[in-house]
Amino acid sequence: MHRISRKIYFAFFLATFSLLCSCSKSEAPSPSREYFMKFKINGDWVEYKVMDYHSVVFSYDANGGIYASLIQALGEGSTGTSDFFSITLWSEEVFEEKTYQMQEGVRAYENSYLPSLIFTRSDLQGNMYNAALLQQNYPTISIPDNGSLTLTHIGNDLIEGTFEATLYGPITPTTGRGDTELKITEGSFRMKLIVDLP
Repeated sequence: MHRISRKIYFAFFLATFSLLCSCSKSEAPSPSREYFMKFKINGDWVEYKVMDYHSVVFSYDANGGIYASLIQALGEGSTGTSDFFSITLWSEEVFEEKTYQMQEGVRAYENSYLPSLIFTRSDLQGNMYNAALLQQNYPTISIPDNGSLTLTHIGNDLIEGTFEATLYGPITPTTGRGDTELKITEGSFRMKLIVDLP
């Protein structure tokens, strides 16, 4: 009788263990498909959960002769004018896994130059900050805007990267851009990728 109860206990244990394992595998999201964007602003963490429909799109701007992409995350309940962070990326070549520097100018639109990156942050109140000025376009003015983006993984439908930047604001129509500095550090993201290139 003692042997039978041990066998029953052991069979019950195996069945329970197998059930738990199968449940955890089917219910837990795949780590590679959890989309997010997170970063520190002046030392404080901000994290956005990103959905499938907030995709990064690689496209080609035939008018400017450049490749373009927008990497953007919005806070829950954002109307698109507050609580978001975006990185606009331009390149003269097809995007690849490498580091892009904001102050490396991109030639476009008949010899005008754009920064390779533009960083924009809107806080919960809708105050806008950015890093958007290219030093070579303003050679007599000291331009503090800076930032970098490293594309660490470009897959068929997945993109990952890291970033950092120095933004200024807030921006208003009457006074222009303020001089409050936002230091963006330890930025990273994992998002769905759509490639729409000719």
